[in-house]
Amino acid sequence: MIKLHEMVIQVPRTDTGSSQEVYQLDDTFFKLFEGNLLETGKLNVNIKLDKTPRHIQLLFSIQGEIELSCDRTLEPFNYPINIERVVHFKIGDEDKELDMDLYMIERQASSIQVAQHIYDFVNLSIPMKRLHPRFADEEEDID
Repeated sequence: MIKLHEMVIQVPRTDTGSSQEVYQLDDTFFKLFEGNLLETGKLNVNIKLDKTPRHIQLLFSIQGEIELSCDRTLEPFNYPINIERVVHFKIGDEDKELDMDLYMIERQASSIQVAQHIYDFVNLSIPMKRLHPRFADEEEDID
């Protein structure tokens, strides 16, 4: 069972460098978050870190499926996930969020917690209208 504190990517101690982390996530990941609307899914997460003297870039690649409930019938269905997102970290004197995908991180930080980023990216990829795939043709006719 994966724990939140285990989902970190190590920051290289040198001025420049790169590393990569791979996670296989399942239902236990979603249960780590309180008030979660998602409970079931399987995700493959690949995170690539690139560091320069003043900047760190994380490239998130997330593929898999999550289970959603149809808004029309409440029937569960698998929804495919395919996400590519970049998060930037400026190296500075404190930890703080500067913008949605831009953060400041302390110079002496040795790792970056990535679980919340993964969770947010997956939740933001869920459509507002959750319809079972068998209703897809009907929705296209309405549009």
